[in-house]
Order: sequence, then structure tokens, then C-alpha cells
Amino acid sequence: MSKKVVAKWLPSRESLEKMRHLRVLGPLLARPWLWHLNRRSVAVGLAAGVFIGFIIPMGLQIPIAAVLAFWARGNLAAAALSTLVTNPFTVAPIYYLAYRLGMFLTGADPAAWSSDLPVMAKLAAVGGPLMLGLAVLGVVGAALAYFGTHAIWRLFATRAWQRRLRSRAQKRRAEGTLSPVVQRTRPGTRD
Repeated sequence: MSKKVVAKWLPSRESLEKMRHLRVLGPLLARPWLWHLNRRSVAVGLAAGVFIGFIIPMGLQIPIAAVLAFWARGNLAAAALSTLVTNPFTVAPIYYLAYRLGMFLTGADPAAWSSDLPVMAKLAAVGGPLMLGLAVLGVVGAALAYFGTHAIWRLFATRAWQRRLRSRAQKRRAEGTLSPVVQRTRPGTRD
């Protein structure tokens, strides 16, 4: 995948350093590996951000994702951007899905909400399944982000490699140094 494409979507280092929540990290933001754009660091950053985006309520997501990206040596900008998986438009459907998933996994009775219990007891009945559902969605979302990033990055790298091979073969054919039938060999193998 082109680093220019990835860099276009990620927030800049300067914009993240200006965030008041991230100023706490101060000199830690100067670590160069927090800003590298390679397959592993972007995948780790995206996975950390998606996981925190599901687990932590809105407001504290970016600083906690930054700490997790720092700890896991992932890309900080990717972690900050991917916390937006939960935003004001998606939080209600995600929380409803998480609650339903938690109800399914725990086998809890959905009638607890409609009973004549006090409000705090109703919230406690909803909280357990909701937290379990959010945890499951966070782990699954992080795994999909991590492995999906690796797969997409590899796909783009393979296509770029094939494009370079075709370009070089056409250039050699135009120069007359290569026959029309080109034997394809993998890099690092002997003929």
C-alpha cells in the first residue's frame, strides 16, 4: 500500500501534539517509531484504536489508545484515527448490538429492564451484558483491523511489485534486450 495514501488519511504529528489530552505524554511523543508507516506499526495502531474505541466511552479514547499504541509500538496516528469507530453517529447502534450480543452470550433475561425494579437495578442488569458485548466486539474488531490491514497491505504491495515487473519487461522489450516471452521467477530464487 502506498505510504502516501496511508499518510493522507492519518492525522499529522503536529495535530496530535496539539491535543490537550496527549500533552501529558509530552516527550514520549518524540519517539520516532510512533510515527513510522509500515505494515506492522499501522496494523498494531489500528487494532489498538479499534479495541479502545469499543471498550472506553467517548472522550478518553484517544489518550488511552495513544498509551496502548506506545506500549505496543504501533503507529500513534492510526491508533488515534481508529478510535473513531465509535462516534456520535455509530455509538447507539454499536451499544445496542453489544447489549444484544451480551444478552445472547450470558443468557440473561431481557425482561429485567421492563420490571418494576429501581433504575439502578435496571442499569446493573443492562451493564453486565453490555460490557461483555463491548469486550467481544472490541477483541473481534481489533483482530479484524490487525489481520485486515496486513492482508490489504500485502495485496497492494503484490500489485505494485507485479506492476513494476511488467513495466521493466516492457521497457526491456522496447529496448530489444528481452524476448516477448518472459520467464517469471520469484525474487531470490535461482533459474
